[in-house]
Amino acid sequence: MSKYEIGVYGHSDDLIEVVGDADAELYANYGEPTRLMVGGTEIVAEYDGEWHFEVAELGADDDASWHSVGRAGVVKAANDYTEALVIESDSTEVRQID
Repeated sequence: MSKYEIGVYGHSDDLIEVVGDADAELYANYGEPTRLMVGGTEIVAEYDGEWHFEVAELGADDDASWHSVGRAGVVKAANDYTEALVIESDSTEVRQID
């Protein structure tokens, strides 16, 4: 079974975009880290003038890779102040963790 490919990147200073096999727009916690579940992977997103994404806990069957925006297949174009995190997973779950 092939895995779902889910791209995550920052847009403006308060939005996190999710594209690919899952589609969502999540509001970030301004000035503090935002925790997300993407597939089976927990991610911490933070904005300090540029977006940064850290894998807090990689899902058991997930893979993660970082790309420059436009270099990731699922993240075609966005802006120059974000990196793109691509999660390959058996799940398309996307949600913000309180």
